[in-house]
Amino acid sequence: DGGTVTLYAICSAKDNKISNCEITLPQEVAYNGEERKPSVVIRDALSLLEEGTDYELSCKNNVDFGVASVTITGKGKYQGNVARTFYIIAECGDGSAPVTCKLDENGLLTIRGEGAMRNYEILDNRPPWDTIKIKGIRIERGVTRIGNYAFSGYYCNQVNSVHIADSVTSIGRGAFSGCGYLSSIAIPESVTNIAALAFSSDYALKTVEIPSKVTM
Repeated sequence: DGGTVTLYAICSAKDNKISNCEITLPQEVAYNGEERKPSVVIRDALSLLEEGTDYELSCKNNVDFGVASVTITGKGKYQGNVARTFYIIAECGDGSAPVTCKLDENGLLTIRGEGAMRNYEILDNRPPWDTIKIKGIRIERGVTRIGNYAFSGYYCNQVNSVHIADSVTSIGRGAFSGCGYLSSIAIPESVTNIAALAFSSDYALKTVEIPSKVTM
């Protein structure tokens, strides 16, 4: 994940479509509460294009955590436009190590990094995805703890799939409470502690595979 996406073709002398240029932009930018605009680099066969002279950029949904888009519109001798997606990612770690979250176009929320998630609360101190409808959750290998109330409440009531990597050792209080569409979940053998109310109000939950060494 991360890095850049490069789309490549050569602008010919007779066809100066912006879509036929080499376009490089970051796949992800970090959330900071302000409008985010990716650093776009565009080249034709001979030169580097200049923003404002050869093209203009316009962004949508580029403030909050989630999926954003940028449209590159040709200017001067360059014609047409190209639309691309980028992702605004956010920190969700407890500060001991970097842990970030990313949401894709299908509503899949991915948590990745090398440490513990931070704790959240029911009313205050809500996570970055608080106002976004989540469909699935993936906790990647490297994450060691799922924070309190991390995936609870209205915004996660349509979650129907959860994957927890075998690096997770602890699941916090109310972590998945209110995930009303979740029918099953497998807890990896690495987990040794599940706090109270972790799966409360998960009315569709029929199967939970819990390792024998877990304390609750």
